[in-house]
Amino acid sequence: MERKISSKIETWVNQETGEVRQVQEIEVKATDKGFDKVWLGMILAILDIIGSKKINVIKYLLENRSRTENTITVSQHKIAKDVGVSIQTVNETMKKLETADFIHRIVPGHYRINPAVIWRGSHMGRMAIMAKFSEEKAARASEPPDTEQATLPGVSVPPRASQEPLAAKGAAQY
Repeated sequence: MERKISSKIETWVNQETGEVRQVQEIEVKATDKGFDKVWLGMILAILDIIGSKKINVIKYLLENRSRTENTITVSQHKIAKDVGVSIQTVNETMKKLETADFIHRIVPGHYRINPAVIWRGSHMGRMAIMAKFSEEKAARASEPPDTEQATLPGVSVPPRASQEPLAAKGAAQY
C-alpha cells in the first residue's frame, strides 16, 4: 500500500463568535497498488462448477496472465504439461470458464480474463479492459462457430469453395 502524508496550517473562523484559530491539518492518503483485486462472489460461483484439479488450471491462468491486459497466451497442451493434468481436463475447464464468463477466447491460445473477476491496476485501467472484454466477446459471438483452424489477428486464410469432404465429390474432380 502506498501512503502519502501531507500537513498544512489552516485558519478557521467560528461564524457565531468570530473566534479565529490556527489549526494544523494532517491528510493521509492511502492507495491500493501492487495487488490483485478479486471479486469474491464471481470466484465462488466459478469454484462451485469447477473440481479440484481444475482449480489448478485457474491458478495457472491467474499466475501467468499479463497484468496490464488481463490476457494469457498459452496452448492447452502447455497448461496440461505445466499443471500436471490431462488435456481433457484443461479443455473442460476452459469451456466451463468461458460459459461462466470468467474468460473469453480472443483467438485459440489467447484468452482474456474477465476484469470483473480479478484485476491488478487502476480503476481507469480496469474500465478500459472491461470495455475490451465486452467488445471482443460481442465480436466473437457474431462470428460463425470455429470449424477450421483459426488464425491470428491480421492473418487471413481464403475460404474453401466448399466444405464437403473430398470423398463426397469424388477424387476425380481434384
